[in-house]
Amino acid sequence: MKEKLLGAVIGLARATENNEDLITSNTDKLLVEGLIASLPNSDCSDADLESLYTNIMTEKQRIIPSCFTCAFPCGRTDNYNMQELWDMDENLRALKLKLLLGIQYLAMAENRSAEATQYLYKALILFGIYWDEEGMVPILDDLDNMLQKNR
Repeated sequence: MKEKLLGAVIGLARATENNEDLITSNTDKLLVEGLIASLPNSDCSDADLESLYTNIMTEKQRIIPSCFTCAFPCGRTDNYNMQELWDMDENLRALKLKLLLGIQYLAMAENRSAEATQYLYKALILFGIYWDEEGMVPILDDLDNMLQKNR
């Protein structure tokens, strides 16, 4: 259930791309809660995870209602299929996991800035895109900089 939830969190971030004016404090809250609840050591019950998933999907539908009824879906706002992560090259998977854990760590920051919260959306969108190992380096550098600012 945690992987399904995490895929939905990435889908929510994707839904906000070019729809930044529709992001609310509730969107931010659901994104952060989903990132934290999907951590491997989170003690959320399956019922709590399912409820959060439902709330995220409801928020996503609020932002992009036409995508839910589109006759020719493009896939741009789809939830991320976590199996893609497990099926990729081991070295690239390690870099993606480093990115993901950094994003989740940033979500947990007590004094997270508004800039960092906005960065979470960007980083999740980037996570869902295929990058080679070289392409991951600047993304991880940006994440490291954001983590340094939000300790």
